[in-house]
Amino acid sequence: MEGMTDGENVILGVASASLVAVTLQPTLYWKNAAAHGLPFTLRPSLLFRGCGVNLLKESSEMALQFAVAGRMKSGGGGCSLSSAAREMSGAIGGGTFGALLVTPFECVMIQQQLHGTSLLATPSRIARRFGVLSGGLYRGLAIAASRDAIYVGGMLGLTPVVRRYLVEDRGLPSTRAGMLAAAVGGVAGGVLSHPWDVVKTCMQGDLERIRYGTASQVPSPHPPVQQKAPGAIPLPLKQKHGSASQVLSPPLTPLQRTPATRRCAT
Repeated sequence: MEGMTDGENVILGVASASLVAVTLQPTLYWKNAAAHGLPFTLRPSLLFRGCGVNLLKESSEMALQFAVAGRMKSGGGGCSLSSAAREMSGAIGGGTFGALLVTPFECVMIQQQLHGTSLLATPSRIARRFGVLSGGLYRGLAIAASRDAIYVGGMLGLTPVVRRYLVEDRGLPSTRAGMLAAAVGGVAGGVLSHPWDVVKTCMQGDLERIRYGTASQVPSPHPPVQQKAPGAIPLPLKQKHGSASQVLSPPLTPLQRTPATRRCAT
């Protein structure tokens, strides 16, 4: 990346993002659904809900991250940092800066997935009811910046460092070293950044602050209170320590109970 121009880094980032956004959209929905306690589904209409804004988000995010990381890795003229330090600091800086662009896109996508509203109606509804800054579109910005610093640091920082080590110190072929390094950087960045992502997802899915007021209240140590904010669409509430498929439902009335459920109740 440091050997490429800013324009080439942007093109590389957009091309990579377009492929990532479409192919990983179902896994992104499953992740967000699990964080909010929604049941597992294979319905394409749900899995690809919010794909449009995610494509915009990924394209602009990776273009910015590749450009910023590439510029910072180049040394900026007279930088005394070592090569490995430039790789890591450039990637971390690119991820942190990219959160300014990414946060509102992700907020819109999560709200679309939960409420089923359109791409154009969702951001206007959020801005009108909750504002643009920390309470609305930019809710969870600090958490997103921390997450992206870790994730991009692994993807664009640790990966080339590991690859260079495998090639120069271990004598591995360049292609094999690149694949191993990508696996190390990707897994390390994904695993370490995942808790931050869950916190941000919960905060952006609860703009009414019914269950998650601040980052320190995620996850909630107690079962959520059954409140309803004005105009809020009720969402399934996850059981404590439950999985994504275990969603609370109203208790069955005596007429609704089958003989099997009556025996279980007794």
